[in-house]
Amino acid sequence: MRASILLSTLAMALVANAAHSLTGNRALVLLDTLDDAANYIDFWNDLQSRDYNVTLHEISSPVELSKYDRRVFDHLVFLAPQMKGS
Repeated sequence: MRASILLSTLAMALVANAAHSLTGNRALVLLDTLDDAANYIDFWNDLQSRDYNVTLHEISSPVELSKYDRRVFDHLVFLAPQMKGS
């Protein structure tokens, strides 16, 4: 009983430490302007330390989300507080 609890705890610790996405590591981050990127430098460093490939993009310009029926990005992060919905 104790061995199974210990093994389960160890397995959860290993999984939590890895913290990799099951869907991929390509992340698109949409910002109001690229000048805002400096405000989130700790976030970028954390993502990159976890082997994410982070692409920064301004929300005002178009971006291609799929190409040849395949997703270009696995994750989408909106950090554009000034954007207004229609």
